[in-house]
Amino acid sequence: DEDEVLMVMSKCLSQLINRVGEGYEGVLLKPLELLLTVEESTVRDKALESTMLVADRLDQEGFQSVYADMLARLAEKEWFTARISAFALIGSG
Repeated sequence: DEDEVLMVMSKCLSQLINRVGEGYEGVLLKPLELLLTVEESTVRDKALESTMLVADRLDQEGFQSVYADMLARLAEKEWFTARISAFALIGSG
């Protein structure tokens, strides 16, 4: 099932935090951003968890630029799934 694969991908991306190296954690946000727009809520929930883990590891500059830019893009998309994810991330911070 496609949704199960996407859910596993969402989980695995957070497991790559230590492997990408310090200062490069932000590269994981691009695929997570796509997963945060998926219609299936279980996939989005897992992507939200992983995104929060990545955000916790970002330095101040990365948080203000990469993470904040991602939140803005999600909040401005037409799809309700992206906006729901943006508001969930804002509410968790």
